[in-house]
Amino acid sequence: MLDKPAPKISVCLPTYNRAHYLCETIASMLAQTATDFELIVADNCSTDTTAQMVAAFQDPRIRYVRNEENIGHYRNMDRALALARGAYVCIIHDDDVYAPEFLARESEMLDRHRNVGMVHCAVYVVNPDRRRLRLHRVSRRTRVAQGVSEFVRYLGGHDVCCSTVMCRREVWMRAGAFEHRLMCADWLMWLNIALCTDVAYLATPLVDMRVHGSSMTSTMDPMRWYDEYVELTDKAIDRMRELGVEPGQSVESLRRQSSTRQSRRFLIAALAAAAAGANEQVQGYLAVLERLKRRGAPSIYWRTGRLLALKSARPIMRAVRTVRREFTRARALCAGF
Repeated sequence: MLDKPAPKISVCLPTYNRAHYLCETIASMLAQTATDFELIVADNCSTDTTAQMVAAFQDPRIRYVRNEENIGHYRNMDRALALARGAYVCIIHDDDVYAPEFLARESEMLDRHRNVGMVHCAVYVVNPDRRRLRLHRVSRRTRVAQGVSEFVRYLGGHDVCCSTVMCRREVWMRAGAFEHRLMCADWLMWLNIALCTDVAYLATPLVDMRVHGSSMTSTMDPMRWYDEYVELTDKAIDRMRELGVEPGQSVESLRRQSSTRQSRRFLIAALAAAAAGANEQVQGYLAVLERLKRRGAPSIYWRTGRLLALKSARPIMRAVRTVRREFTRARALCAGF
């Protein structure tokens, strides 16, 4: 198979014990309107029926490789990327689903805009049964943005869904490997890629992204979340300096702006925890907000968190949470119109 000409697109599909979802993911690949691609299934030593399920497709574009031991999620992603031969590369999670025109639409953006090295798109967030929960959009309009402006924006928290990304293989190689220790290594990857190239965005939802159980923000230890945020953003800023990229503002200003945007995220998480009565987690988020205040974020976030975490404010927070949930459901129902 490797003697054949390289395909235009390589789709990397790292997987582990997801045979029950993987069948649908692969089927969505084989239903693509663009046909010049290879699908690399990197099996991270699954103990279920993954191997048999993949073999049942009998499509020559599928390359199945199995690790002798579980090497971890991000190392498995790197292994799949190293096997890619296409000019354009994607990574799809093993429970997500592509719309039939995904490869065609995203590759067309890279064909048309030579200055763009990465494109991503809107997604439908769905439950395990693929019932639509909401539409996640960065913008209502398709656009091309300067990489450095996206880098500055990503420093405060990214809005890129991994399964929606298509990247020039040469750009991904320049960005380097994933930081395997980090839970949010994809965040650092988008920062590194934005330092290398301009970024395009398609406002059309072309991927169904499954979510399972509780979100990471509701289960992650707040201080670990903060420590990782500081580490990866500092790494990104160091990389920016090494490459000589000029963001148009000082490093101190970048850190202050990033801390402010991240404070909003931590405040929302703190309020959600307060509404749920998770007092220990609330205190963890308040400690983080205080640290972000010392990194330059306005003190209003920390003060607001302290005020609304009071026991007397919990009924108000539960009411706000209910309204927000109903609004999200209504928005999801209207997403297709």
